[in-house]
Amino acid sequence: MAALPYMQLYVAEYLADTQHLTLEEHGAYLLLIMNYWQRGKALVDCNKRLSCVCRIPQERWLLIRPSLEEFFEVHDGLWWHGRIEKDLASININPRGKALPSGESLENYRGYVYFVSGPGSPEIKVGYSRNPWARISELRKEYGPDMSVVATIKTVEKSEVGVHKILAEYHSHGEWFHPHPVVNGIISLIKAKKITTVGEIVVAVAELRSSATATTNTDTDTDTDTEKKKEKRFTAVSFLLEAGAERQLAEDWLKVRKTKKLASTKTAFDGFLKEVSISGKTINEILTICCEVGWGGFKAEWLNNYYAKGAQQQPRLTGRQAYMVEVGNMLEELEDRKNGINPAPGTGILDAPCLSLP
Repeated sequence: MAALPYMQLYVAEYLADTQHLTLEEHGAYLLLIMNYWQRGKALVDCNKRLSCVCRIPQERWLLIRPSLEEFFEVHDGLWWHGRIEKDLASININPRGKALPSGESLENYRGYVYFVSGPGSPEIKVGYSRNPWARISELRKEYGPDMSVVATIKTVEKSEVGVHKILAEYHSHGEWFHPHPVVNGIISLIKAKKITTVGEIVVAVAELRSSATATTNTDTDTDTDTEKKKEKRFTAVSFLLEAGAERQLAEDWLKVRKTKKLASTKTAFDGFLKEVSISGKTINEILTICCEVGWGGFKAEWLNNYYAKGAQQQPRLTGRQAYMVEVGNMLEELEDRKNGINPAPGTGILDAPCLSLP
């Protein structure tokens, strides 16, 4: 990814280890390790995906795979590269050439969404960096010596854009936001470790907005106030967009849910965001997988089977297979009903006419 510094290439070691490779295998190997470095994590053991990384047809990839596989350790559905993992660990400990503060580590993470402000600053900057404490030295040159990092959230992707969308109501310009009580409240919750993921900001913002509305409402005419104050209708697509989802992905996934006759309630979508947070993935990554595989819901534990199979796109099911998938969906709905999560009347799979065996 762009946030990583240059990749070290040990020329002598490379040439010594790759004397037996053909020109095509050299190119493929370099593309693999560059992709590994750019993404900052092991490669998924999927022939289709790896052939795309190497930019060759899949049939050619299958021929050269054995020669390249010897440079990696392949297990748990992933291709691991010892030297690159060692270099990545070094960068995690010392990004931007400066050590992270005591007690901070980027193990299993890519970087931080940070909040920066200062005593004399009328606004708050929300950005992304692998080392905000190194980044602050650059900001001080431009905005003054009193600027400091006031809060950070570790993240697996560059998620500041998602936070910008959540706080759009308080946006000033660029990456700067007005010091509204909601924004300051989010910072306080992060500092108190009551918010630890970007996904949790969505719920917190909604609660802080409700609290601010209740506090500032001084209208003594309670009858008129009750008429004017109507609860905002929950809209699934707006909820997902506020959580940082891309509109096309959100709309595509809602179509999947509609075909499965799943109710779009706030409770269900709060649970979805919680599982996204547990997974360590961005909401857009999870929505992409859900659309590809056909998941109407999501639980973080499902990713284990997804990656174990090296699945990037599930084949279209027909006949008896489609029937068994439908039965699985029915069992899933039964489990939800058992736990007190009921679909809207007439929308559940169990409310539909009986299935017929193909």
